[in-house]
Amino acid sequence: MDEITQGLISVMKRELPRHPPTFDNLYEYFISRSRKNLHVVLCFSPVGEKFRARSLKFPGLISGCTMDWFSRWPKEALVAVSSYFISGYSIVCSSDTKRQVVETMGLFHDMVSESCESYFQRYRRRAHVTPKSYLSFINGYKNIYAEKVKYINEQAERMNIGLDKLMEASESVAKLSQDLAVKEKELAVASVKADEVLAEVTVSAQASAKVKNEVQEVKDKAQKIVDEIDSEKVIAETKLEAARPALEEAEAALNLMSATGFLWSLQQFPKDTINEETVELLQPYFNMDDYTFESAKKVCGNVAGLLSWTLAMATFYGVNREVLPLKANLAKQEGRLAVANAELGKAQALLDEKQAELDKVQAKFDAAVNEKMIGEWGLQGLPGDDLSIQNGIIVTKATRYPLLIDPQTQGKTWIKSKEKENDLQVTSLNHKYFRTHLEDSLSLGRPLLIEDIREELDPALDNVLEKNFIKSGTTFKVKVGDKECDIMDTFKLYITTKLPNPAFTPEINAKTSVIDFTVTMKGLENQLLRRVILTEKQELESERVKLLEDVTFNKRKMKELEDNLLYKLSATKGSLVDDESLIGVLHTTKQTAAEVSEKLHVAAETEIKINTAQEEFRPAATRGSILYFLITEMSMVNIMYQTSLAQFLKLFDQSMARSEKSPLPQKRIANIIEYLTYEVFTYSVRGLYENHKFLFVLLMTLKIDLQRGTVKHREFQALIKGGAALDLKACPPKPFRWILDMTWLNLVELSKLPQFAEIMNQISRNEKGWKIWFDKDAPEEEIIPDGYNDSLDTCHKLLLIRSWCPDRTVFQARKYIADSLEEKYTEPVILNLEKTWEESDTRTPLICFLSMGSDPTVQVDALAKKLKLGMISNL
Repeated sequence: MDEITQGLISVMKRELPRHPPTFDNLYEYFISRSRKNLHVVLCFSPVGEKFRARSLKFPGLISGCTMDWFSRWPKEALVAVSSYFISGYSIVCSSDTKRQVVETMGLFHDMVSESCESYFQRYRRRAHVTPKSYLSFINGYKNIYAEKVKYINEQAERMNIGLDKLMEASESVAKLSQDLAVKEKELAVASVKADEVLAEVTVSAQASAKVKNEVQEVKDKAQKIVDEIDSEKVIAETKLEAARPALEEAEAALNLMSATGFLWSLQQFPKDTINEETVELLQPYFNMDDYTFESAKKVCGNVAGLLSWTLAMATFYGVNREVLPLKANLAKQEGRLAVANAELGKAQALLDEKQAELDKVQAKFDAAVNEKMIGEWGLQGLPGDDLSIQNGIIVTKATRYPLLIDPQTQGKTWIKSKEKENDLQVTSLNHKYFRTHLEDSLSLGRPLLIEDIREELDPALDNVLEKNFIKSGTTFKVKVGDKECDIMDTFKLYITTKLPNPAFTPEINAKTSVIDFTVTMKGLENQLLRRVILTEKQELESERVKLLEDVTFNKRKMKELEDNLLYKLSATKGSLVDDESLIGVLHTTKQTAAEVSEKLHVAAETEIKINTAQEEFRPAATRGSILYFLITEMSMVNIMYQTSLAQFLKLFDQSMARSEKSPLPQKRIANIIEYLTYEVFTYSVRGLYENHKFLFVLLMTLKIDLQRGTVKHREFQALIKGGAALDLKACPPKPFRWILDMTWLNLVELSKLPQFAEIMNQISRNEKGWKIWFDKDAPEEEIIPDGYNDSLDTCHKLLLIRSWCPDRTVFQARKYIADSLEEKYTEPVILNLEKTWEESDTRTPLICFLSMGSDPTVQVDALAKKLKLGMISNL
């Protein structure tokens, strides 16, 4: 405080120069400035107990504050807010359409607000929408729109590029077709020439064979000469000794010839330079009669060798003249091959690069498909009804983290299966390591499931739920309590509660996406049908699951093929017809697409057959669904009447196991329904108060007949409400004073049904008959006037009795129950402790509610002795 007052000295001197700067004056000046400039705004939610408790603890909140109650935003304000956020946002539409989008946003939020109030009035379940919810709705729309526009633009671009490539390929194919027609003509000419050459080759081959034989004869003669020379050589060597001096002189002359380089020059002669002119110059010599090897040999051996060499060179020229162009062409082609190999290397490197990019894109696509495919959700345990699928979409697509109202735990089961491969961490708010689980999941990017919360959340979750992330370099951090934690993009948060009707505050509704995962009648019916099929026709259910897996896989494969083809078409460079790999992809895609389409067609036919076979057992599942929801609705009669889906499923399975077997499906289904209905009746009635037992049985009968179609919904409403909603002044006047006002209102309402359209006129015409019948002690046992006794069944008689004599409704209702079901449903259920024991197990205790003075110890002790079990009494 001293520091504050000392800092105000200079300020006070300027404003109040005549006041000395004493501590009291400075303090008073500080207080006056605080009162003048300090503004405190306290925001409290009026929903829940916190505001009431704080007001009681701190009365100054009421007496010392100006109360300003903020009601929900009017439609005009909602439209203005959406206009502010949407007007400058780029949407591909006309200005008129954008204006309609803006107005529709405000209209939808206003309708949801009204629907929440109606929802509460009808079901006593409170749902809240706040301005923050509206802002989240607008941001969610913008995000989804941007995502869809980006996706559509990418697909359109790839499609356009692919179409351009296909058009280019069509033009190339047309041009190639023209070239091919010319080539075909040239090929025909070349084929004729080839046949002629083949004939020549055949002749040459025959001549060659003939020459070969002649050469072989010459070779044999030469070998004979060689043998003779060898024999003569021995003789010549002996004579050579005598002629050695002359031989040495010849060798000296030969050495002299060799020194001239003549022999070497002949060996190194450039044979490829021989031309036609040289050969023509030699031709006169070749034509001389004595220009032969034998004549030259007579003259000199060297001359004979030189003569043979000239003949060989002339022959070589004749052959080499045809070979030289081929050699030149070969060299040229080798050069082109080297260039082509270099280009091939570059193309292969580019292909490898594009393939790597494709692999990355494909991986992302696979992840997206796995997230989107509803078929996979079904395999993971999500019920297949429309509401459950919508809930699944909200869970995976909402911008806020989901909070599941999940009393039957089917949503939690689906999430555990869905995130099993992602190392899902399951925890609860009261877990001793809850904070550690939260921090680890945030930093490691793992999904986190917080299960079984009550109506409040841990404040440590506030920053996470509101996504108050702090950017730190390339990463993000979030403050959990007093500690900052890294948060990864892959982090997911799921929250579930078992409370069937939780009173969440508006703050929780604004921070999370509250989703009601309570099982629906149709969804439960499908679940029960699968249980029946697993028990009665296990092969059908196995085939159905296998079919679902195959269809999901084939649809994903079809999508992969389409995406891969579009990517290839958009990524290829140059002409499509020059890209052999793309042509291969096109061929593979076409072939695989045909196979997949065929498989999907077969799968559709198989699914119809399986569903037809399964539908035979649906009545048993329908009856089970009706009974379960009747039991759960009894909680509205008394909050103590609670049940769980797991408890009911156990009862359902026991009914299938213990009911009478039959080889005939229809008989077997009837046995299951009969056993299940009575088992649920005895099981439920056993835990109800005496005055609620008959109500349960009557509702069960009515709901069964509603499903059968023997009771219409209007008839059910007439029985429940009567004429309570009518105004006596707005109805036709009573014909007689002895008819009570309420009775007349009931009859007016009853006359709206076709069976009783004339009842008011009949009463007016036949007062005596109706008066006598009405005055009877048990009119339900008497003959009803005007022929109603024969024309009405027991249900419509019940409606008539309920309208005339409400005090006799129960007696007629017993007749209706016995007629619709069986007589045993109207009889009281006696507690059979041994049968109750058979229904229990080691993890399910039996709880007895005792009235004053009752003590079941003797019966329990007798049962324990009969079953030879020990008993520990702790009363």
